[in-house]
Amino acid sequence: MEQIGIVKSINGEYANITVQRLSACGSNCKSCGGGCEIKPVDISVKNELGAKVGDTVELESEPNSIFKILILLYSIPLVFLLFGIGLGMFIFKGRTDMYEIVSFGIGLAFLGLSLLVIKRIDKDFKDKHKLVVLKRII
Repeated sequence: MEQIGIVKSINGEYANITVQRLSACGSNCKSCGGGCEIKPVDISVKNELGAKVGDTVELESEPNSIFKILILLYSIPLVFLLFGIGLGMFIFKGRTDMYEIVSFGIGLAFLGLSLLVIKRIDKDFKDKHKLVVLKRII
């Protein structure tokens, strides 16, 4: 997927770029009538082309890498939550009358743990894969 952005600042070897997000209606908001407001997004990309502040650049992202990270972001917390609830049910059912509440609390604790796991995976993923790269300066 390719998008156009403007370099807002340079921070070491990274360029901070403002990109206009694409709308679901293909940027023709009159046709869908959804009334959505499309706000620009700021991203940080390794400046391999030597872009300068104010340059318009073309960015390219790898759809497979983005799809993988989205699966991680949505599935890991759900799996941890359900595992925590199931573990709580297994341990506390029959031991207390409030085992559902205790199980839900354990599920929430596992959900919090999943955020730490995602943070670690995200750091490793970011180091090994380039999600967005500068393709060219326009």
